[in-house]
Amino acid sequence: MKNTDGRFFWVDCLRVGAIFGVIVIHIVCQCLYVYTENMRNIWWSGHLMNSFAQVSVPIFFMVSGYLALLDHESDVFSDIPRKLKKIIVPLIGWSLMYIVFSGYLGNEKPLSIIGFFSIAWTPSYFHLWFIYFLIGLYLVTPFLRVLVRFSDDKVVIYFLVLWFLFSSIGMLVKHYFNVSVMGVPGMVIGYVGYYMLGHLLGSKKIELRNPQAVFLLVVGYLITVIGTAVESMPSRQLVPAYYDNFSPGIVFMAIGMFVLAILIKNVENKKITRFVNSAAQCSFGIYFIHLFLVMIVDGYTAGMEHSFSGHFAVFVFLCRAVGVFLLSWFFIYILRLSYLKSLLAP
Repeated sequence: MKNTDGRFFWVDCLRVGAIFGVIVIHIVCQCLYVYTENMRNIWWSGHLMNSFAQVSVPIFFMVSGYLALLDHESDVFSDIPRKLKKIIVPLIGWSLMYIVFSGYLGNEKPLSIIGFFSIAWTPSYFHLWFIYFLIGLYLVTPFLRVLVRFSDDKVVIYFLVLWFLFSSIGMLVKHYFNVSVMGVPGMVIGYVGYYMLGHLLGSKKIELRNPQAVFLLVVGYLITVIGTAVESMPSRQLVPAYYDNFSPGIVFMAIGMFVLAILIKNVENKKITRFVNSAAQCSFGIYFIHLFLVMIVDGYTAGMEHSFSGHFAVFVFLCRAVGVFLLSWFFIYILRLSYLKSLLAP
């Protein structure tokens, strides 16, 4: 159901939850690489949070697919350039800022002309990979619209079954047996699956009931938690196979969460609605800026998760994530009020 301003409240809820999850991932990831006895409580706190948050990026792709494939009648060849401009312009702006940060402050790589031009083919900072794949998905949207409009739903479902087999089961086969199943599709093709899945679930061409959605969410979470722990404990080093965006656990969680979100009705409380709508509108900008603020907040709160033998690590991680979210939202909200909106905060 749409709000009076034409927005889907449940879509906005997914966007807000997904961007908060991305922040959680980047808050807790540093504590996961090595497991030691004195870090046990901290590792498990981070692992339990990270296992749930890993669903965030697939949710973003599913929401994008639902919205992009929702309107079959609009002129896709006028929609796509507009959407690409909305993505590419801020990508260039933020990429340049991350390049300068890495060169002058982060000491990660020296500044160079080649470094500036390299953003045409590679992300300037690791989290920006998502934007490049989103651009690829928008470019193939015209073909996907034809597919969903003129094909039988069974054809699309058949495609998703193949996608799950090659991208998800194929990922595990490669991990355990080092065998590529018929040349497992590339990641752009892989994310087309989430794109199409968002369309099918959002338009209710595949209907799941609440118990089924909850079951998938819980089972997916347990697969991710247990699978990662079993893989990582023997070597005391993180083995992130079950954190992969295409692992079965993540796929199940994404489906369950998406279906449950569809059931969210518009709320009567206008303050909650305004909060969710505002945060959702800022979510794209928050994605760009949040790593700057993660580094700042981490700098001021470093080591706090070790207090009381790590028993309050979850609380510390959540406080950091909320702080980064609120600061990111504030800065993007201000940017959206200025002439920099189209450049940095679309």
